[in-house]
Amino acid sequence: MKKFLAAFVMAAFLVLPFAGAQLQESEWLFMVYLDGDNNLESYGVRDLNEMEAGLAQGANIKVLVLFDGYSGRYIGHKGAKLYEVLSDTSTTVRSKVVEDLGEVNMGDTSTLVDFVDYCVSNYPARNHALVLWNHGAGWRALEEEREEVFKDVCFDDTDGDRLTTEELSQVMPYISSSCGFLDLLGFDACLMQMFELAYEFYDSTEVIAASQESEPGDGWDYSSIIGPLSNNPYMDAEALGRLMVDSYARYYGGDSAVTFSAIRSSAVPALADAIARFSSALINAMPAERPAISSARSATQQFSYSDYIDLYDFAGNLKTGSDDVMSAAADVMHAIDSCMISEWHSYDMETHGLSIWFNTTYPAQQYIDRYRNLRVYETGWLDFLLAYYG
Repeated sequence: MKKFLAAFVMAAFLVLPFAGAQLQESEWLFMVYLDGDNNLESYGVRDLNEMEAGLAQGANIKVLVLFDGYSGRYIGHKGAKLYEVLSDTSTTVRSKVVEDLGEVNMGDTSTLVDFVDYCVSNYPARNHALVLWNHGAGWRALEEEREEVFKDVCFDDTDGDRLTTEELSQVMPYISSSCGFLDLLGFDACLMQMFELAYEFYDSTEVIAASQESEPGDGWDYSSIIGPLSNNPYMDAEALGRLMVDSYARYYGGDSAVTFSAIRSSAVPALADAIARFSSALINAMPAERPAISSARSATQQFSYSDYIDLYDFAGNLKTGSDDVMSAAADVMHAIDSCMISEWHSYDMETHGLSIWFNTTYPAQQYIDRYRNLRVYETGWLDFLLAYYG
């Protein structure tokens, strides 16, 4: 990490004396933490090309990408380079290399913090978007997928590390403060649009854009995001969130099992309160209503991780004799509607933009321990799950 910091400090001295234009304030600074140090490297190159293709000449936005390569076969380098994206329609990456950093650990939060700090210091802007690009697993690690690497998001094969939900929760307030408040946080990664994550990050960003389901390998279509943002740099964070959802819908409109949504972070605390009432009502209704809860769970849309379900769909499927449960379920659905800026799903999905953990069996102790470290634990949802399976 000392090498990384030293490289960024040197980059500041190299860039600033010759970059008066960079010190002019842009409308948007679009930062992509592109962790290609794994089997997604080739897709990362495609996405960087899409950013170049979408960026309009002379646009009043700046797009910065930290690209960490793995084999070097696709991007032309192992290790990380910091790119300032330039407008280009060729299939070759022609963006400006601000600095060649060598090997960095993208699973280390200090790498993420240094990247944002450098971008914000050298490319001032009125609005800031940060996209975390890589594999994703929602709030938890997926140890059954890789024996060597336990991941949440952004895992680095070279260094055998990843960014955990707990680690991101610790640094997001600082990152947001560095930006003067982060306008949009995006996850170009699988399964990340969950209440557990929204509740962790709601006070560090205005909008969260992500998918409830696993993303196809191509991920986001950056040309249809960067292009419209270039042409209308005065859009606010909610408008950018809608644009991202619309872009995803156009790109994957004919596919199955795809979802995307943008949520309003300011409405998340009210949803947390509604979930707390819902959890309490469900606990109080057992054991009499356990069959009804089980029936609703079975009927609810789940995802490629079968223990992630659509929260709105579950609440809507509940049919119990408890007035308290039914009232609390309606409140949860209303609160999700208030959170939602925009939501899209393919023809074969029944989703409403936000997932939650509902294990199919009694949770393993490692998951219980991790859940207790997150804000969601305050809502009593884990207490409900343990009571339901207990």
